[in-house]
Amino acid sequence: MREVGSDTLVFAGCNFPNCPRTSIYEASERDFRIVLVFEAISGMYDGGIEECRRIGVDVRNLDSALAWLNQ
Repeated sequence: MREVGSDTLVFAGCNFPNCPRTSIYEASERDFRIVLVFEAISGMYDGGIEECRRIGVDVRNLDSALAWLNQ
C-alpha cells in the first residue's frame, strides 16, 4: 500500500470478528491510519467498536465516512 502512496485504509463490507479484525490490527501495527465504517461492516458489535477505538481506529458511521471521503 505504501508503494502506491496510501497511508489510510477504510474497512467496510466484511465480517468483523474474522479477517477484518486481524487486518485492522496488522494495519495499526504498520502505522496506517484506519477508518472503520461500522454501519457498513457485518458482525460489528459494541465491544468491537470500543476495541478498535482503543488502538486508534477512526470509527465512523456511513454518512460521516462518505463526507470525509468526499473532502
